[in-house]
Amino acid sequence: MHSLAGMENHIRSVIMLLALLAGMSTRAQQVLISEQFDAYSQGDLLVATLGLPWVTWTSNAMNDVPLSAEQAYSGTLSARFVSGISTGGPGDVILRLGEPTTGRYKLEWRMFIHPGLGGYFNLLHSQTNPFGSWAMDITFLGNGTLLGSTNVNLLNTSFAHGAWLHVELLIDLDTQVGELLIDGVQTATWPTNLNYVGQPSPNRLGGLNFYAYGGGGIARYFVDDVQFTDLNAVGVQESAPPVPALHPMPTTGPLTLTIPEHMDLRTISLCDALGRELDVPLPALHNAVGLVQLDLSTLPVGTYLLRMRTSQGVVVARVLRSDG
Repeated sequence: MHSLAGMENHIRSVIMLLALLAGMSTRAQQVLISEQFDAYSQGDLLVATLGLPWVTWTSNAMNDVPLSAEQAYSGTLSARFVSGISTGGPGDVILRLGEPTTGRYKLEWRMFIHPGLGGYFNLLHSQTNPFGSWAMDITFLGNGTLLGSTNVNLLNTSFAHGAWLHVELLIDLDTQVGELLIDGVQTATWPTNLNYVGQPSPNRLGGLNFYAYGGGGIARYFVDDVQFTDLNAVGVQESAPPVPALHPMPTTGPLTLTIPEHMDLRTISLCDALGRELDVPLPALHNAVGLVQLDLSTLPVGTYLLRMRTSQGVVVARVLRSDG
């Protein structure tokens, strides 16, 4: 039997999702989806018990996964994903995210990967089947390294087995840049307007897919404390850092950054359109204010991403290099 409080928590999660689906242009002052799984019972199937916004990859009940007391980050239960064979499955569930096409969002969860085994997740551009090609994926391999899809720029390739990892996806649909952090460390970036093999795809946030897969090895992992937050909302504690002005734009090479007061700019890096960092000379910064001069004249004509890390977060600006 589920507790009354548990049912109320589940109904509240569904209401928040429906509000997200009905009016993406209206920014609610709240976390959009939050689930800790502790209002239910060990052995309950995630999708069959909780329902929307959770669905299986197909309508096959074999894709559902159990809530387990074997591991938990908070409370006593988490969702368990175990593969029967090296090719993965049968566990395969999706958290629908409403398909926003603009704005900034944070998607986060805790993930425990059994020592020596693997884990996996991907992001979908569509939240309904057929899902088509997904936006990106990350595989946690049994040897303690990460594997990303073609369009993912891996910045840190290792993770810790046997510990609760804090996985965060910072997704900016306006600048079309996504960022993966694991335990607060920037681990990967990807363009949100491409699919997992680098082809153009709708720039929208459809769903989060957990699949019982370990990259050719057996998977055994647990997911807990899933949360989806609209970072554009007034009242959300994480506020966006101020954005510097860039001029001229487009540029033939010389580029001036006007740094707002209190921005606390720490480092800057330049990436190609796929988010891969380029080896170009850039000034070393710390608490820079006023004007910062860059020279991009050695770069080919095209679109680039200027990533600026501040004490308040990461700002990404699109840079257009023209021939005059």
